[in-house]
Amino acid sequence: MLVCLCVAFLLLQGFQIWTDLAPAVQQQPNLMFAKCVVQAGSTPEMLQVQQVEPAGNNETFSVPHAHAWNTNSSIDPMTYGDIGMLPHTNIPCVLDFLRYRYMRNQIYTCADPLVVAINPFKDLGNTTKEWICKYRDTDDYTKLPPHVFYTARVALDNLHGVNKSQTIIVSGESGAGKTEATKQIMRYFAAAKGGAMDMRIQNAIMAANPVLEAFGNAKTIRNNNSSRFGRFMQLDVAKEGGIRYGSVVAFLLEKSRVLTQDEQERSYHIFYQLCKGADASMRERFHLLSLDQYTYINPKCFDVPGIDDLADYKEVCDAFKSMALTDEQVDSVWSVVAGVLLLGNVQITATKQGGMDDAAAIEGANLQLFKEACGLLFIDPDEVMRELTTKVTYAGGQRVESRWRQEDGDMLKSSLAKAMYDKLFLWIISELNKSIKPPEGFKNFLEKLRRYRLHEGGEAVQRRKRFNS
Repeated sequence: MLVCLCVAFLLLQGFQIWTDLAPAVQQQPNLMFAKCVVQAGSTPEMLQVQQVEPAGNNETFSVPHAHAWNTNSSIDPMTYGDIGMLPHTNIPCVLDFLRYRYMRNQIYTCADPLVVAINPFKDLGNTTKEWICKYRDTDDYTKLPPHVFYTARVALDNLHGVNKSQTIIVSGESGAGKTEATKQIMRYFAAAKGGAMDMRIQNAIMAANPVLEAFGNAKTIRNNNSSRFGRFMQLDVAKEGGIRYGSVVAFLLEKSRVLTQDEQERSYHIFYQLCKGADASMRERFHLLSLDQYTYINPKCFDVPGIDDLADYKEVCDAFKSMALTDEQVDSVWSVVAGVLLLGNVQITATKQGGMDDAAAIEGANLQLFKEACGLLFIDPDEVMRELTTKVTYAGGQRVESRWRQEDGDMLKSSLAKAMYDKLFLWIISELNKSIKPPEGFKNFLEKLRRYRLHEGGEAVQRRKRFNS
């Protein structure tokens, strides 16, 4: 909201303002506002100012009132934890306030009842067990600084204090820290004061995090661990902490990522984890190849700084056990993952048949590859072959068979690969829910919605601005 300056203040030499017309803003596309000082000669219609932050060249320039905003120059931002307590809450003041705190490792700020978090991209040591206890055990948590644990404490207190279900929405752009914030909230809820509760269900719920990340997260241009799906969770949390039951719903999985990725991006983590973590026996059983031999894998990005695919593979294997999946079920999961990759290597070729020069066909070495992929995916190769190559129409009640064109067959194969991966993802969540849902449904519960922003798919073309860093 624009805040007009009083004429009396406008005419005061030395008064500070924010403006988006400063030379630095014009010269630096990523800069939104600059701080300036009002000079002599200003009028009620036009200010004469000099840029001071970032430092300018002492040249005076004109700024109309519509492009001038008050500053909070007389306060210490570190003494304010709530944006609403600022003397001025215009856009540049709020952005400068958040920037100032962020540069001093204060990444959390309240905008009651919201908590604004800025991803530090490093460990600040403020999510340890000691921090959880600090927010969980204090009598008056309102005196504590803003934190995701603060939000979790409020939700849990309201759940049992007013006996009504609570909802936590985690929202932000790709790379904002939604995945990490979700995990920290889960850790807070799981931290029971006592030990007299069934840990089996809680362990299964907590184990779901690395599994869902493996199958639903990927490296993008902006984020090395970007969640490519939305997640809605229901949790039954005890008053003293500890998760008793839960439920997970996933939606809007980015299925196209299975087929192709941009030059600096990867497909889902699970593909890399399996290829790097599988032993010799698994490699033979699942017909695994090296990563650079798969068509569906971007050949220019196999590794990610800060991500250990081998260690994550082992964590996923342990998580499957916590989720109570049998060895046979786990083998089936790996089989489908490998089958999707192998299906991408099958080429739908063009052949002359049925009066067409580009009829879809699977022939030669591709036929054996196709059969291996179908075996891994637990689907009948003959039936799938017909679907990919034979077009069925009905005319006058008569069934008419013809050939799909090569490009149509290839499109159908791609659709099959996406559908198989999506079905696997949903099956894993279904199996998790079988072991964690309450037998008689939820009464009061905590809801947690982790939003997948639809515009995240266009990250490469987004114009990003920073504020005077």
